[in-house]
Amino acid sequence: MTHHQTDEHTRAIIDFEAQLEGCTIKTPDPPIACGRSYVRVSKFTEWLGSEATLRGNTTTQTSRLLEYAYRNWPQHARTMTRAKLFDSESPCIIIFCILLKVGWGELIHLFRKRQKVDKHLPIDLLSLKKIFGQIAQVPGLPRPLLTPDELAAAFDREQWQFCPATFDLDEDPDFHRKRIIPIFRKEIINMKGGTASLWQVEVLEEFVGKRLREVVKTSLYNGDQDHLGPRYHFALKVFNEGNRRICDNEIYAFTTLGAQDGMVRYLGGYNHQETDHTMVEPDIRSVKEERVKSTHNILLEYGDRDLDELFAARLPPVLQDEIEAFWKGLFKVADAIKEIHHLKISNDGIKKEYWGWHADIKPDNILEIQGIFKLADPGFAKFLEKAKEMSSSDPTANLSGGTYTFGAPERYPGRRGSGAVHQTIDIWSLGCVFSIAATWVALGYQGTRQYSKLRAKTIAGRIQRQRSQPLTNPRPPELEPGDYFHNALTVLPEITNWHDYLRSSLRRTDGITHQVLDLVDRHMLVGDPKSRMSSSAVCNQLAQMTRGLNKVRTPLPDSIVQFLLAVDEEIPANAVDPTSVEIETGPDRSLNAFHDRRFRKSKYLGAPLMKTTHRSFLKSTLINPIVAQEPSQTGPRSAYEVPVPIPQTMTDLSPLGFKVPQPTHEVAELEGSHAYNNNNDNENDNTSPPNPSRTSPVVFPRISSHPERPNIRTTKSQDVFQAREDMEKRKREKSSMKVFRTKPKDDLLSGYYNDRDIKFLVDNAESMKPHWGRAKYLLETLLMKAEGLDEDGVDLMFTQGSVKAENARGKSKILKKMDDPKAIPADGVYTDLKIRLQEIFDDYLRIVRSRKRSYEKTRKLTIIVLTDGIWGGTGDKEGVNQSIVKFALNLERIMERQITDRPVSIEFIQFGMDPDATFRLRQLDDNLIMDGIPDLVDTEHCNGDINKMLLGSFVEAYDAMEEEDASASKYQSSFGGSQQIREGFAHSPPPATSSPIPSTTGTGPFVAPDDPFRPQSGLGFVKNDVPQGMQYLHPAKAP
Repeated sequence: MTHHQTDEHTRAIIDFEAQLEGCTIKTPDPPIACGRSYVRVSKFTEWLGSEATLRGNTTTQTSRLLEYAYRNWPQHARTMTRAKLFDSESPCIIIFCILLKVGWGELIHLFRKRQKVDKHLPIDLLSLKKIFGQIAQVPGLPRPLLTPDELAAAFDREQWQFCPATFDLDEDPDFHRKRIIPIFRKEIINMKGGTASLWQVEVLEEFVGKRLREVVKTSLYNGDQDHLGPRYHFALKVFNEGNRRICDNEIYAFTTLGAQDGMVRYLGGYNHQETDHTMVEPDIRSVKEERVKSTHNILLEYGDRDLDELFAARLPPVLQDEIEAFWKGLFKVADAIKEIHHLKISNDGIKKEYWGWHADIKPDNILEIQGIFKLADPGFAKFLEKAKEMSSSDPTANLSGGTYTFGAPERYPGRRGSGAVHQTIDIWSLGCVFSIAATWVALGYQGTRQYSKLRAKTIAGRIQRQRSQPLTNPRPPELEPGDYFHNALTVLPEITNWHDYLRSSLRRTDGITHQVLDLVDRHMLVGDPKSRMSSSAVCNQLAQMTRGLNKVRTPLPDSIVQFLLAVDEEIPANAVDPTSVEIETGPDRSLNAFHDRRFRKSKYLGAPLMKTTHRSFLKSTLINPIVAQEPSQTGPRSAYEVPVPIPQTMTDLSPLGFKVPQPTHEVAELEGSHAYNNNNDNENDNTSPPNPSRTSPVVFPRISSHPERPNIRTTKSQDVFQAREDMEKRKREKSSMKVFRTKPKDDLLSGYYNDRDIKFLVDNAESMKPHWGRAKYLLETLLMKAEGLDEDGVDLMFTQGSVKAENARGKSKILKKMDDPKAIPADGVYTDLKIRLQEIFDDYLRIVRSRKRSYEKTRKLTIIVLTDGIWGGTGDKEGVNQSIVKFALNLERIMERQITDRPVSIEFIQFGMDPDATFRLRQLDDNLIMDGIPDLVDTEHCNGDINKMLLGSFVEAYDAMEEEDASASKYQSSFGGSQQIREGFAHSPPPATSSPIPSTTGTGPFVAPDDPFRPQSGLGFVKNDVPQGMQYLHPAKAP
């Protein structure tokens, strides 16, 4: 190789690194982002396909890099070409880039021959170890290869930046903790109590899917302060760990409501495991410990501001058109409430109707989106299916959560007997919103602050009088401090007095606000819920108001109109009310009265002007209309010409200094795989080149979250009751033959358990109390199925306490331990699963080391964990995954081989339907291979297949029997006949069969309180005709 060629190669890789750095963006620091960097793949692949010069000849950047990669392996230089890397069906250009990053670009043809192309990214670490292990056996490698494990780890570290997540419409994927969420900028909007936080986020266009782009196309805009090109604003609601049920209910409400007019649109979501890096100090040494936490995230339309913010950031409307435009926009919220109250859904021709409650209407939940007011946050919404016989009745429902300040009197916490409530609770809340809006229209933002203070002072006075008066019978509800609108029974008199004050303060141009106040006083803020107007009647009244407005306008001179519009356009979008500016005070300011006064005056007089709401409607009054301008490329325009504000407080990224390409096409998700010849690793691949116009840029394909696995099984699924019935039947048949001197083994299981031990680990924490009877019955069934399989007998231990059984050959010994008072779940006992699992792991590793020294074979082990998955005593619940990974890697190191035969496996059998626990167990089941170890874990619900509980953790055919993909089953529609939905978490339980579990009350068989067979009240959809309370399973014994 000549010196000139060496220089060319050096420049090629230097250019590669420089351009890659320019196409790399760092995400913000946690929370909701990880602080890691990701690559703008479409931009980078465009550069890879661009022209370049090589030794005076015109070529491409990719060809330069291929020559560099194969400089030490020239005989394979023609094996890979630019056309093959950009193949339209199976491109592998990104894998080539990753290999270049780890210093082994010349291995790309070997990856391609093994059918590993870009659509398979990210490749799990276990498969990477296998691939590099195979490559290490290829003869004639140009230089010594690192160990397969080292190369696999290096590839894994680099690949994640090349395959960040993408957002698309109505998708709800589970992302591995290594997946980078490509949030470009973020800013907190508010904290939603202790359950969630709301953020505005910015995402570049290339990481937004095609379907989602179509829905939010009006919000596409270019940033003014960088050169990164088009991006979108979204609102991201992040639910804290442990609030999965609330998140599920909100998603279910959003998806059920669909794209209803007047409702903020749900766009999708994702679940993600974030890694926190904290310093802990065990003993003396400081150790960096990773703590993984799960977050559940909802992607929503971004609202420019909520109603509270609008009142603070805008001047009230002045002219007749402005006032009417504001109220007409706010009336859309009433239309949305009517749709919720009388929800109609059609799914494939099946029509259903529901009564609905929003239960949390307040200014904070009314957003202005592109100039239109929309209702948000249906997290406390509830729906009841309309029964035919109740179609005209006034429905009631028990609700949880909701607004306090704007809540109806019957929902006041201190009111005795509060229970099921009417839909008119939403009418009361809307009346409160209208009352505050009327205050703002008449008096501005300062007026709304005075109004809040009036209500708080009134309540405080009533509390003081209430405490000073002697007790009466019946005693009125005890009031708590606040600024709500009632005395726990009816509207405060001060509210109606305030409304009279507003009527006297209205502008001459205002012909609608007094009508709104009349409606609020007479029909909305009414103490008796049955006397309040329905949502339909309120909407009719509002429609009559708008139809009866005076159409005659007193025109303003065009010069004044144009001046007002120009001034309003010049005002910054984030200007605040000058009267809300805080004046600095303190000892230093009071020393010099003259300077202090001058300072205060300059503060007030120097405050910026504020925009006037709906001022753009003045354009329609011009005698000579302004010629419409082409829409700006730096921000979208709404129907009201309201620009989307670009956050001013976000940290700007440094300009990358290169031109952003406009996408020329989008490559759909690739199906199938390209045909390859795998007979010889050295054989040339003669794939024909694709059309050059389709090779650049490449849009990185979406990645499936589940690896492809075979789905073959040899037996029908059996739940615990069907298994018991089948075993009893077989026992009767074989006993009649009188030929068996010993108890026969299960035919299916005996083929898999001939060299494997069984250890049961039972969760006996406080949270398992409701499930204990079912756990005993299931454990007994498992012991019956596994009888005789473990020659040494099975072991039993509990997550808490010292009770255990070892080498038990009969079920009686095990079941006796389940009845031991020291093992039965008790209050105040919590599970730290990591500790107990680590004990089992350490014991097994000790046995393996010992038998390895004596050349004895170690029997395999299956650990069957009966648990609800809550693990209240485990500080780092997600750390269980890392404990399993660490054990598996130690086992491989001791055994000096990969443990692909799963010598140790773990089956988690879940009791209850806690959604956080279900998500946690599913992550354990799915993600181990991403960490480089075989899939040693399987999960199954206690109502699931009994054979899968015993085989799923180490028999691939049973491990592959996963439930339906979460995105299709988690939030099933209400069209399923007998489907029951408990507390907003939709699921379809297996068919109910006769339960022999003894009742705790001694009355007969029962379904545990957590059981999905039992319909329960709560959030979400329930059917009116389903009886509440204990539900019998056996039809003959049903009450």
